[in-house]
Formats: sequence, structure tokens, C-alpha cells
Amino acid sequence: MIFAKAKFITVSKDMSPNDAVGAQYFRRRIQINDFKKAKLYFCGLGYGYCWINGRRVSNDIFASAHSDYMKTVWYDVYDVSHILQSGDNIFSVCCGNGFYNENFPSDWGHEHAPWRGVPKFILRLELDGKTVLCSDEDWKATNGGIIVYNMLRSGEYHDLRVWQEDWRSNTFDDTLWTNAQCAIDIPEGRFKRNNCQPIRECAVYPAKVIKRDGDKYIFDIGQNISGY
Repeated sequence: MIFAKAKFITVSKDMSPNDAVGAQYFRRRIQINDFKKAKLYFCGLGYGYCWINGRRVSNDIFASAHSDYMKTVWYDVYDVSHILQSGDNIFSVCCGNGFYNENFPSDWGHEHAPWRGVPKFILRLELDGKTVLCSDEDWKATNGGIIVYNMLRSGEYHDLRVWQEDWRSNTFDDTLWTNAQCAIDIPEGRFKRNNCQPIRECAVYPAKVIKRDGDKYIFDIGQNISGY
């Protein structure tokens, strides 16, 4: 199996989807001996981002493709040989709601979707063909980070008073974090490897025309794009 003994984990199995408005943060420290090839299998629901030793595993903006989670759950595979090191390594993950947990009413009706659940992720690290790390209850977790609200169609709220820039570092003290819990609201879809084209920041478009419309401004960049 792709994820073998790995489990979907979350901050609290008692949290309801409507309560999961803030981002969830996870950490795990492991010791690694010499190796030649390292592969990371990762799936975040809704959006999941992973760092190793403070470095982002992927530059993709959205690392998890949208689907009907009752049918398909996409996962990604990354070569992380260049990020890992012999000795102490810290894995960090941040999960947000994405398409998986929308409480914002829309024409698609995703706020009533049968797959709605608390954000979670599953992970397995393979060194030279041998599993050395899985997502389980040994990970540390918290939802007390800077992102106190995140919904795909209504943005994010950040509380800079609780910002801890070094939470992804080896030196960060996570003793006040709790142990992660195994998720109970697991989607029914089958795992499939994500071969979709990635969504990334590719260019910056300066405004060609700026118009005032009452108390608002319209910035015309002269190009129809998906962006922000």
C-alpha cells in the first residue's frame, strides 16, 4: 500500500468541521542515518504544506488537487534526498481547509458536501526503499498558530501577536504542543497519484490601467489569469 502503516492525523478528533476555521500545525523530529535516495509520500486534506529542516518540500501553491473525496484522494510523491541530512531532522506540516472543508455558501453547495471534514494529512518517508517515518500519534500538534481563520472563498485572518517564525526549525520548543490524534472522519475515496499540472507563482503583472469606481479601484493588468 502507498501509505502502509501511516494514518491520517489531525489536532483533535473531537473537533467538528465547523470548528476547524484555523490552520493546524504539526511537527516530528527523527534521527536519520546515511542514505542514498529519499522519497516522501504526502496527502493533505484540504491543503497541506510540508517542510523538512525549514525548507518547503514543494514550491506548488496548491499541493493537493480538488476532487470528489468520496471517490478520489490525490497524493504527491517528492524526491527529498537533497533536503534530508544525516542526524537530526525536523518535519513540519501546516493544514488548511481548501475545498475539503468549505463552510462558505456557494453555487457548488460544498458546504453540504458529504466529504466535509476537519483538515488532516497522511505522510510516509521512504529511505532506500525502507519506511522510516509515518504520520501517527507521535507527531506534535497545535491549532494555536498565526492563521486563525482560513476558508477558500473568504480568505485568511492572521493574528501576528502569536507569530512564531521558527516553528519549522530544529530549535523550536514544542513542549506545549499536544500529541496529534488519528482522524476518525476519513474520506472514502481511493488514493491516486496526483499528475495534475501544478499551480505556482509564475509572473507578476503590473497594472496597465487603474480606474476609480466610487470608493473602489479597478486594476486592469491586460491579461485574463488565475491569480491574486
